[in-house]
Amino acid sequence: MIRSGLLVSAIMLTPAAMAGTEAILSDADVDARVMAVAQSLNSPLVEGQTLASSGTEFAASAIELIEEQVRAGQSDDENRAYFRQRHGSAMVTPATSQEADK
Repeated sequence: MIRSGLLVSAIMLTPAAMAGTEAILSDADVDARVMAVAQSLNSPLVEGQTLASSGTEFAASAIELIEEQVRAGQSDDENRAYFRQRHGSAMVTPATSQEADK
């Protein structure tokens, strides 16, 4: 009986089991991170505007995806990399690109 309890404890502490235990973010924290990422990504459809300011259907969908990824535990840099990989480096604002180069 003790052995089975130890085995269950060992399984529960593996990295794979702990992967879903990210810190729970408040809605305000999620919103702030989503807006920060959306402001750091250029709209591929509206020149000179970020996802946060463009108001296009694409931007709204992208912001929803960013929120999903934040809630899933992805970092802001991982979110930016996702969009950069799919839509090209021009999507990342110059200030964000310079920060990534450091």
